[in-house]
Amino acid sequence: MKNEKVVIRRVRDSLARLFGRIGMRDVDARVFAELLVSDEELSADEISVRTDYSLSAVTTSLHRLMRFNIVVRVKRGKKYYYKAEGHILKALYSLLQEIYLHEVIPLKRLVEESVDIVDGEAKRKLIKLKERLDVAEEYLKLLLEAR
Repeated sequence: MKNEKVVIRRVRDSLARLFGRIGMRDVDARVFAELLVSDEELSADEISVRTDYSLSAVTTSLHRLMRFNIVVRVKRGKKYYYKAEGHILKALYSLLQEIYLHEVIPLKRLVEESVDIVDGEAKRKLIKLKERLDVAEEYLKLLLEAR
């Protein structure tokens, strides 16, 4: 039994690292990984105990994950339970979409606006950064359209 818990924890932590590498917050990554690995409906209290995060941090994380459409909430009696929605690829897709819409596009807009108000070396660096962001944006669009 102890070995099973160690193995499950290692798998969960590895999965959480994967989500962290694509931009998910640590708490969100661990909470989501716990829901995926457990493959059952869990209360916020249970998730808090299993992940060693405070109940407040877990609740906030669950609300973010629900906004990403990768966690769903189910009411059983007077208590809410949470479960992972779909599979890992759907989660990765949702996260990439969030990164594209809420990180890449605003950053690109900021860089474009900034190019017009600086001169010299700073302008050259921002133009180069904009070109890199254009490439990144195209890659993300291709990934998102491939769905």
